[in-house]
Amino acid sequence: MNPTVQAETLISASHPPRKTFFLLWVLFFFQFAAFGMYFIFLNVYYKGVGLSGTQIGLISMASGVVSMAGSFLWGYLSDRTGKPSILIAAGSIAGLLFILLIPLVKLAGLPNPLLWYILIGCLGALMTASSGTLLDSTCLAMLGEHSADYGRYRVWGSIGYIVATLFAGFLFDRVSLVWIFPSYALLLLIFALAALRLPRRAI
Repeated sequence: MNPTVQAETLISASHPPRKTFFLLWVLFFFQFAAFGMYFIFLNVYYKGVGLSGTQIGLISMASGVVSMAGSFLWGYLSDRTGKPSILIAAGSIAGLLFILLIPLVKLAGLPNPLLWYILIGCLGALMTASSGTLLDSTCLAMLGEHSADYGRYRVWGSIGYIVATLFAGFLFDRVSLVWIFPSYALLLLIFALAALRLPRRAI
């Protein structure tokens, strides 16, 4: 083989297509935009429906523990199936469906609302843990020996978080806080659809 062609082939093999890297920027942006739209204002919503600081803390603690445990589960499933894209998308979509149930607790006047908030919050955290666990590992695997470039893609998560938080602050100041949930669901849906374009296995 011509040495020049061989070198180009090796470079091509070690560098995923440019559109794949653009996909990583999109994924990080919408992942953290969704978090900024949701988690910053969720406790304000809970306070508005009458929960105490202790109760809000209990919900956060329970969902945090479940999310941490879920990270190990999603990592195991990814290793077993080799399909991180499907797991990220499935977990995100399931998570957003659970999140949309939160405002229904008050609307339905369910008894023991704290227990319902804890249950829904934990289920949502378990599902969305897939994105936090698998996107980082997939990105690093795709970068391979160029893993030092990880920050170039991860920074778009910070940009998405800042943009979404600022926008949400203005939005929720003018409309009901209940809009937290459909807004978060929309961003997470975009993220999930984009995740389906990730390679079946890390490159």
